[in-house]
Amino acid sequence: SECITEGRIPEANRMLGYEYEIEGMVIHGRSKGTSMGFPTANMRISDEYLIPKKGVYACYASVNGTRYRAMLNIGHNPTMNYSENISVECHLFGFSGNLYGKMLTVHLIRYLRPEIKFRNAHNLIMQLDQDTRDTGRILDAYERSLSSADEVSAGK
Repeated sequence: SECITEGRIPEANRMLGYEYEIEGMVIHGRSKGTSMGFPTANMRISDEYLIPKKGVYACYASVNGTRYRAMLNIGHNPTMNYSENISVECHLFGFSGNLYGKMLTVHLIRYLRPEIKFRNAHNLIMQLDQDTRDTGRILDAYERSLSSADEVSAGK
């Protein structure tokens, strides 16, 4: 549990033998992400989940049996609409459609960075663009490591 609360996700996943995941119902937010070009699925998470360290994560998100590359933010949204309550929101790459009322499962892969209060929305958008690139690189490497492990286990 310490690995998860400290954001050491690869270590936690190795110890668990699977990707740590959190699941929640997609609820309405303030649509700030959508207005910046990064729509997010705001999730209502059960208290039974161990919530990872606040910040941004490279992850996958599964909805209706389809798995998408994604970024997850856990925190207080300090730049756009600070909230006392911790929010959990996920941006799914390549998804278009309505997720409200659906169950979303997020599979955590790696912690990217802490949550930051930016001076303005433009600076936040520039960082989200960088986070998207970083997430792509991390998930590319993760997928390569999985296919290498599959080849080894298949005796190739």
